[in-house]
Amino acid sequence: MALVQISFLGRTARVQEGYQTARYRFPGGEFQETAFFGLALLRRLRPDRVAILGTTGSMWHILLELVDGAMDPELRRRLAEGAQSAGPAAEDLRAAEVFLSESLGLQVKLVLIPHGRDLNEQIEILRIMGEQVQAGDRVALDVTHGLRHLPMLSLLSALLLRSLRGASVEHIYYGALDLTDRQTGETPVLDLKGLLEMADWSQALAGFRADGDYGRLAQTLSSTGLPEEAVAELESAAFFEKVCQFDRARNHLGRAGKLIRKLEAPVARIFIEALSAELERVRAPNLAEHQELLARRAAERGDWLRALTLLREAVVQQWMTPEERKLRGPEGVALRNKVAKQLRGRSRVIPKISAAFGRLTGLRNALVHGQVPKTGPLRQALSSPEALRAEFSSLLAALCGSSLSRSGARGSISVNPPGKILEGKDLQPGAP
Repeated sequence: MALVQISFLGRTARVQEGYQTARYRFPGGEFQETAFFGLALLRRLRPDRVAILGTTGSMWHILLELVDGAMDPELRRRLAEGAQSAGPAAEDLRAAEVFLSESLGLQVKLVLIPHGRDLNEQIEILRIMGEQVQAGDRVALDVTHGLRHLPMLSLLSALLLRSLRGASVEHIYYGALDLTDRQTGETPVLDLKGLLEMADWSQALAGFRADGDYGRLAQTLSSTGLPEEAVAELESAAFFEKVCQFDRARNHLGRAGKLIRKLEAPVARIFIEALSAELERVRAPNLAEHQELLARRAAERGDWLRALTLLREAVVQQWMTPEERKLRGPEGVALRNKVAKQLRGRSRVIPKISAAFGRLTGLRNALVHGQVPKTGPLRQALSSPEALRAEFSSLLAALCGSSLSRSGARGSISVNPPGKILEGKDLQPGAP
């Protein structure tokens, strides 16, 4: 994979004189002295290709002075004059490219970009930056020179290069002339790649809040220093939750949360509290609450088959005793079926619970079998997203003592069994 350096070229008040020479100190202690930081970076990285981006007013002529070789004084004069008028002629930029490529021993491209005065020009800058990179390239961005708003576009460009080109942005360098040590004369070089890690964490947290997928969360954070053990725990939690082995999912989730809270990476520290809070919210204290929470999450993203199925299981679970909930295998299945049958039984459960559980079961069956309900209320519930959301909220209120709208986007959930409402003693709501 090729290493591509992208640098910007700007201008100073004294165009003929160019940039101030600085003694740049890279991380690790290496020094490079030059007036154009992109040249110092080129010497350090030895990339396969270099693209230098500038506007019509950039000081293209100074590049000719910074490298060894027989410079054409007429070419330099025309480029200097162009910086103070309409910009460089296309043939002069091409001639400068040839000179720089031969002098430096690598491919150099000099690329004109707009000033970025409005959204259209800013998008054009991003498009041009994307053209300098091929799929799978490694990229080093240099945001030292150029217009002051270009570093912000460069950060966005880094994100786009990764997602659209599959490129790996390895560094974002800034030669901090304003931080030059007055005693030593050393100008520190800052690597701003940590900003990309912050973007990754932010994207991961936002994505998790949207879909609740621990597996996707783990994949995103695996490249930001999240320990392999924590990644494995999150992926296991995602798998077992998707195959409805909720106890195992909750155990893996608990271990992942402990590992994440121990992270000491600088970027991670910003997000640990928020991420830990999100993970805690999905670790309800018992299976019934966990299933209800997952049902709410599924409903929020419109996954209605999963939402209705999980809500039905949560209601059944909350009407079982703690001892009954421990039953597994055929015996446990038979007991849950019995509880569900009793919940629908008109003679034993008050009408409100019986009717709501019957509607919930009918809707679940309709979605499982892909059938249009024959009854009016169920048909109406499936007539639009708004109608189904309203029906789901109504079912939550009747069966769990709360509504979808009360839960908030990610509020804490508490299942509240309706109390002793049965005529017989066969079935009673179990303790949480």
